[in-house]
Amino acid sequence: MMRTKLWVGIVAVVAAVHAVAQLPSGWRADLQVDAQSYTPDSLINAPVVREKVLAQSFFNVLYSNDHLRLGFRYEAYFNPLLGIDPRYQGNGIPYRFIEYVGDWFSVTVGNSYEQFGSGMILRTYEERSLGFDNSIDGLRIKARPVEGIQITALFGKQRAFFGLGPGIVRAADLEVELHQLSWNDKPLLDLPFALDVGASVVSKYQPAADPILRLPENVLAYATRLSLTTQQWNFYAEWAYKINDPQQTNNNSFNPGNGLYISTSYSSEGLGFMLAAKRIDNMDFRSDRGAIGNVLNINFLPPLTKVHTYRLFTLYPYATQPYGEFGAQAELTLTIPRDSWLGGPYGTTITINYARVHSIDSTKL
Repeated sequence: MMRTKLWVGIVAVVAAVHAVAQLPSGWRADLQVDAQSYTPDSLINAPVVREKVLAQSFFNVLYSNDHLRLGFRYEAYFNPLLGIDPRYQGNGIPYRFIEYVGDWFSVTVGNSYEQFGSGMILRTYEERSLGFDNSIDGLRIKARPVEGIQITALFGKQRAFFGLGPGIVRAADLEVELHQLSWNDKPLLDLPFALDVGASVVSKYQPAADPILRLPENVLAYATRLSLTTQQWNFYAEWAYKINDPQQTNNNSFNPGNGLYISTSYSSEGLGFMLAAKRIDNMDFRSDRGAIGNVLNINFLPPLTKVHTYRLFTLYPYATQPYGEFGAQAELTLTIPRDSWLGGPYGTTITINYARVHSIDSTKL
C-alpha cells in the first residue's frame, strides 16, 4: 500500500477572532487575532515547535471625513505562525498615515499602498495571511487637473518587518482616460468605447559599497500600457523595461530586464473567453539589492495560470519566474441557463482552462 506524506508537518488548531467596534461618527476600529496550537506528528517527521501556541494580532484605527483620513495599525507577533517569515518578531506600529483629500488633489503622509497598471514596475499591498506588506513610508501626491487625467507621484522607503529598507523609491504615473476627457463639462472626444493610456516611471536609490563590483546606485524602470473596453470586448497590453540591476536574487546579473503582458477577453450571454500571453526576463525589482525572500519587492508580476479554489489544485501552485519565462493562457466559459436539461434548477457553468509556461533562453552577464 502506498503511503502519502503530506507537506504539512503539524496538526494545527486555528483560532481567528475578528471584531469591529462601534465608535463615534467618522471613526472605525477592528481587531484580528490569529492563533494556532501545534501537536507534533512523528509519522511525517513534523518540525519541532518550541511554543505550544503561536499568535499574531492586528488592530486598526481609522478616521475619515469629507477631506481628511488618518489611521494606524498596531501589530504583534508572539511569535509568528508557521509559514510566516520568522523575522516578524515583537510588536509595534509599522503602518500609520494622514491624508488630505481636496477637490482635485490628495496628499498622503506616512504609509501608503499604490499600483501602477498591472504592477509590473510598482505594486505595494498588504496580505497578512502570507506575512507580506511592502508599503511605502513617505509622501504621495495624486492630482486630477482635468476630468480624465490623473497624475500620481510618490517617494519614500519600503517597510521591512518593523523597520524600513535601505533603498529610496521614487515613482510617478500618468493615466489618461481618453473617453472621459472634457473641458468646461464638454467631452473632447466622442468615443464609442473606453480607451485608457498610461505611462509610469520608478527609480530606486541605494548606496553601493562593493569593493569588486561596480553596482548601479540608481536603477530606473519604466512602463507603458493601453486598455480598450467595449460592451463585449476588453483588450489590455503593458510593456515594461528595467535597466541593469545586479542583486543577490539574480546572482548579480548585469542584464537589463523587460516584460510584456497582453490579454483580451470577450463576454456575452452564456459565453465568454479569454486569451493572455506574457514574457518576463530579469524583472525581480527590489529596493534592497541584498534582500532575499518575500520582502522589499517593488513590483508584482501577474501570474498567467488559473487561480484555483479547491485544495487539490492548490497543493502545488505555479509561481511566476521573474528571471525568465514565456507563457500563454486560454479560457472558455459556458453558462447553461436554469430549468434546462443540462442547466438544472440552478443553472450550470462550464469552464475550460489551458495554461502553459516555458523558461526562456537568457544568458546572464
